[in-house]
Amino acid sequence: MIRVIFILLVMSISAVIFVRYAKRHNKISKNTDVEVLASLRLSGRDIFYVIKCGSQVIAFVSGSSGACKLGDWNYEDWIKNGTDNNF
Repeated sequence: MIRVIFILLVMSISAVIFVRYAKRHNKISKNTDVEVLASLRLSGRDIFYVIKCGSQVIAFVSGSSGACKLGDWNYEDWIKNGTDNNF
């Protein structure tokens, strides 16, 4: 029993050190160009996402069976084609 408690204590201390180290040495800046442009819940757990990643727009469906990429476009083309449509 003492051995199990000791192992859990060592693992807990290691996890705390790892989390603090990862926060300080995170290479991703706070000003990332990732933005969710749209999301739409489909049936069940499936969700359709349109995400802007820098100069690209990516559309995909995420659900219980995984994710499926539907396409990617240049952001300038996405804006131009989206505003030219007259519904």
